[in-house]
Amino acid sequence: PAAPGVPALDADRVADRLLEAGVVRGRAPVLRAPLELVVVDDDLGGPYAPVPSGHVAAELAALGIPLGPGGSRVVLALAEPRAWKGRGGFGAASRAALAEAVPGAGLVVLLAHRRLEAEVPDGPPVVVAWHRQRLLQRAVARWLRGRLG
Repeated sequence: PAAPGVPALDADRVADRLLEAGVVRGRAPVLRAPLELVVVDDDLGGPYAPVPSGHVAAELAALGIPLGPGGSRVVLALAEPRAWKGRGGFGAASRAALAEAVPGAGLVVLLAHRRLEAEVPDGPPVVVAWHRQRLLQRAVARWLRGRLG
């Protein structure tokens, strides 16, 4: 419970506020449906499975947003700090996937620390969602819905 006189903020509202303040490169774009989601997941292959990357797509579908080619491409770049990686940034395979996916994209969503924005190829706006947890992936979907023109 919130302290007396302090309004309670639920987790979804806090996550939504993080996304609203998350544009670190460019301006929030106007996107066109259907949304083509391209996932670049740097957290696969280790000894512990990460949170699945499909929560953005599932939430968009639940919101009635069509997915697939023909509209705006949105690149979801996921990278948590994990000791087994032995590095702080994206690995070679993820950098190559980003180099392929980012040209022509309408937006890159970085579900990772803001410092990794420097590793995203130049081009579209970048918004930072900070982490791959379900709460933030669902917030990304709501944020994307608000950018559809």
